[in-house]
Amino acid sequence: MPWIQTYTPVGGSLGMSALVAAIPLIVIFVCLAVLKMKAHKAAPLAVASAFAVAVTVWGMPANLAGWAFVQGAGFGLFPVFYIVLTT
Repeated sequence: MPWIQTYTPVGGSLGMSALVAAIPLIVIFVCLAVLKMKAHKAAPLAVASAFAVAVTVWGMPANLAGWAFVQGAGFGLFPVFYIVLTT
């Protein structure tokens, strides 16, 4: 059974849904700028908040959210590894 994303899960409002979708960004900005956390400690908090928002608000199945994390991490890390290994 495929999962179909809804674009307005928060009260049918696109604006409110966008504000809820911004929670991970707010988390990382607050952790970095206000709390002066190191990035390697702030990033997992933002990832956890993104996972929580995806699963609870958007109703995304947890296994798909996990695979989305794996795909995003691979997409982000592959170019870095490529540059490091080929230079």
